[in-house]
Amino acid sequence: SQSPQPRELIIGWKDTDETYTEALAEIRTVNDTFYAVTIESMLAADILAMAAAVSALPGFRMFCARSNDVNILDQLVTNDIASQLKALNYDQARVVYHPDAATNYAELRQLGRCLPIPESATTGPGSAAWHDQPIVGLTGGNFTSSQRSTLESKNCEYFINVAGATRSMGGKMASSEWADTIHFVAWLETRLAEDVYELMARAGNVRSKVPFTDEGIARVEGVIRNRLNIAVNIGGILPDYTISVPLREETQFGDRVNRTLKDVTFVANLQGAIKFVEISGSVIA
Repeated sequence: SQSPQPRELIIGWKDTDETYTEALAEIRTVNDTFYAVTIESMLAADILAMAAAVSALPGFRMFCARSNDVNILDQLVTNDIASQLKALNYDQARVVYHPDAATNYAELRQLGRCLPIPESATTGPGSAAWHDQPIVGLTGGNFTSSQRSTLESKNCEYFINVAGATRSMGGKMASSEWADTIHFVAWLETRLAEDVYELMARAGNVRSKVPFTDEGIARVEGVIRNRLNIAVNIGGILPDYTISVPLREETQFGDRVNRTLKDVTFVANLQGAIKFVEISGSVIA
């Protein structure tokens, strides 16, 4: 019911005698094209096991859990699931709090809103922050200022009602990294790999190759530069990025024999986003 709607949803089944991590391994043998994953269980042991398993998968995946544990709202409690995930410093795991979490899958609703960002010349993963997003089909909670502060300090997502709409608050992973940053980095890693492979595949299609020469290395650099320019346009990074590639004469003989181009690097600054604004002013008669 979110907008835009996800185009694809993969549903995996867990047998009663399996753990969630065992089920995940089996599911991956059938379909490993997912990015974010959630589970039905709200048990802390299941959440912790899945957070570790998903974080260890190749590429930047994301695990989202949900909880209705009121201990998350208590600043003095440090062993609730949000606190535990934060202590483990997971970049790729997060937890959502909602009092009706047992029957209303708030984490899926937020994923349905934030993940299917259309890729265009100006939009894509990283072009929208995950905090302050409107979430359809969910009622926000009534929190005191102390509870909201506690949720924020534990990097736990929550939802409030603002002007008749339910909006997400927090926008972070368990580690304190912003969720849109993790989403963007996953997109950039995936698209760069695809772009470089496509460069070589196009050459193969016409019975050619990307030569291990300065010209061939420059073609690889051009592909990377093009993707980084797209990353600038969608709001992921600043345009002051730098790319470093070696000259052929600077590469190792063994790498040339193995046809492996190494020491290709780039450095880019994130654009980030504004979440809070502090204003100071004076009004003088």
